[in-house]
Amino acid sequence: MPVFSQLAPSVTAQRKSTRLQRVGDMIFLDHVLDAPLDWENPADNRRIDVFVREVRPVKAWQSPPLTEAEVGDAFDACDLPGLVFFQGGPGCPSPRPLNADGWLGEALARGFRVFLLDQRGTGRSSAVDASLAESLPAAELAEYLSHLRAPDIVRDAEAVRRLLCADRPWVSLGQSFGGFITLTYLSSFPDSLTASLFTGGLATVHEDIDDVYRTTLGLMKRRHAVFAGRFPAQARELSRIAHHLAENEEFLPTGERFTPERLQQLGKFLGSWDGPTSLAFLVEDAWAAHGSRKRLSTRFLAECGSALSFASVPLYGVLHESIYSQGPATRWSAHRMKDERDDFSPLADELLLTGESIHPWMFAQDPALVPFAEAAEILAQKDDWGTLYDLDALANCPVPSAAKVYLDDVYVPYDFSRRTAELMPLCTTSVTNRLHHDGLRGGGPAVFAELLDILEPRRG
Repeated sequence: MPVFSQLAPSVTAQRKSTRLQRVGDMIFLDHVLDAPLDWENPADNRRIDVFVREVRPVKAWQSPPLTEAEVGDAFDACDLPGLVFFQGGPGCPSPRPLNADGWLGEALARGFRVFLLDQRGTGRSSAVDASLAESLPAAELAEYLSHLRAPDIVRDAEAVRRLLCADRPWVSLGQSFGGFITLTYLSSFPDSLTASLFTGGLATVHEDIDDVYRTTLGLMKRRHAVFAGRFPAQARELSRIAHHLAENEEFLPTGERFTPERLQQLGKFLGSWDGPTSLAFLVEDAWAAHGSRKRLSTRFLAECGSALSFASVPLYGVLHESIYSQGPATRWSAHRMKDERDDFSPLADELLLTGESIHPWMFAQDPALVPFAEAAEILAQKDDWGTLYDLDALANCPVPSAAKVYLDDVYVPYDFSRRTAELMPLCTTSVTNRLHHDGLRGGGPAVFAELLDILEPRRG
């Protein structure tokens, strides 16, 4: 089934502004586009901002230097190939680089003009926060949020490409959820891409959401065993903390009670290469040193509050399960799959940690998510989500792609990624157990260079 219908001619985006600045050894061109909220409905006049930061190396700067008034035409005429980066998430803005290092430095060194797109609803792209939730009734808020998924992000990217790249095709790089977006892009606009790169982002296109969360729970249990094997004392301490929280009131800095199920979500640390060590260090400082009553330390509570709060990314909590649905209601899949298993009880003798999963109780316990509670429930029961992927288009995709796939990825299961890669005739995978889901952060230059080198003979 096609992901998109034919656009009406009136459904367009326009460039609102461009601002030039230099940061370190990079030139930034900050573009703001005016885009429709609903790309599929020409009668809907709601508009949003779409922000993209174009990054170029200083050596691309004109001599003598251009004024800001002159910069637009000169940079629009640039013939450097474009590369669009799709950030992980959902609900996370694109990176704000301070220096040309990591994968970005490698991309600039290889002659790309890089487009860091704030996905709609994040960063400077009409960011969703509590003020929006408080200004709309729950049903209207849910309907608004339903327009912030991958198909809409792809439409925004297409508007950027047409307006800022003179309609020339470009390369995509997708990290995690950014890879999910790339699969939607390949399903719909393959002619707009000369190549696609995936890092931890070859999403399942076959299994349903319950399969995803059932599988990732098993992967998290294995990863927890690795943590407990390396740090047995800290693993035991986590279980003691969970029982302490069930029997005693402890409060996070944002005012809410710290609960055993909130503690369980510290499993998010285990999805990265250095996460187990970071978690072990966190648990070392768990208990207060003074007083007769056993209490958790202020530092431990502060660091847990920072790690667990969705204040900076409420959209992640609201939309996370929807990124897997191509029609059916998600119905709090992660919560249902967890409830199938006694071993993931927060008060089990051995506390097993959970990872990137969203549960309905979070919208009562996390103050940042409370304003979205009713809308989140509506979205969890929504049973008419649109299509994300066109399997026939992917099976006949003419775009060469390369994917870094992690054997021990606890969020995007290896077996699911392998099946997706096998569907796509020009997809080459590089598989490793030396990196985890955050491999683009930990090994950025090498990962990017390897994927690009795989594709270089075929890009044309």
